[in-house]
Amino acid sequence: MESYKIKPNAPSLVEEPISAYLQMTAPSSGPMWIINASRKGVLMKEVLDLMHHLSISLKEISTIFHLSLRTLQRYAPSKRLDSDTSAKALQLVTLQLKGRDVFGSDDAFSLW
Repeated sequence: MESYKIKPNAPSLVEEPISAYLQMTAPSSGPMWIINASRKGVLMKEVLDLMHHLSISLKEISTIFHLSLRTLQRYAPSKRLDSDTSAKALQLVTLQLKGRDVFGSDDAFSLW
């Protein structure tokens, strides 16, 4: 049986691209912010603000979240979303941040 050599400078899991991306775009608390925020739950008001920035409709967001349009319409701005829906909202936030970096502004990203 052949033995495998471990390279001394092999990247660790923390250095994988997604971790680096989350550290660059996330608040200063590091990559765990997305997990902690999804567990806490995102406010519906924050989703409405995100929809405004991304120029997407409630119908489009209901498709992304896999929730009925009527269910989202009933949510008060102060309602916290469940962890699965919050995680999807936070993925949209990371998309918005990356789009802002690439295109220079939210408007240019939305236009694209």
